Amino acid sequence: MRPYIKANLIPLPTWAREPVIEFYEDEEEAKKAVPAFQPHMSAILTKIHEEIEAFFNNPDCTYDEGFPKWARLTGEYYWSGTGYIEFLEGVNPRPHYRLSWLVACLEKQWLESQKDFDYLGLDATVMLWWDTGEWEFLGFDTSSI
Repeated sequence: MRPYIKANLIPLPTWAREPVIEFYEDEEEAKKAVPAFQPHMSAILTKIHEEIEAFFNNPDCTYDEGFPKWARLTGEYYWSGTGYIEFLEGVNPRPHYRLSWLVACLEKQWLESQKDFDYLGLDATVMLWWDTGEWEFLGFDTSSI
């Protein structure tokens, strides 16, 4: 059995680029997502942290062989960016905002000359319904680095 990896949010490392906040689709409408999400951010970030830790320890998400390799993860991660988008139509007809919260997960040092420890990017997606103000964690996209 693999030892448990505890998730640990760290400050921005010296090698990392400054996080960027982006607005997609109609930028002015997407900017309305910021105050809509604000009252929920503490709970959302707590949920994202819990989901990151669950991801690290899920053998269906991290592997003994292949990518991402469980043994290379340190458990440390940092915030690397945010995106907001407004959805008015599409697959889900209820208007909502989406938050894309990007984190970079660090790896253990495996080269003596290694200076950058980014290993795995996770894009946590959260949806906020306009009509109720309720939010839902939708999952991760692992292609964000």
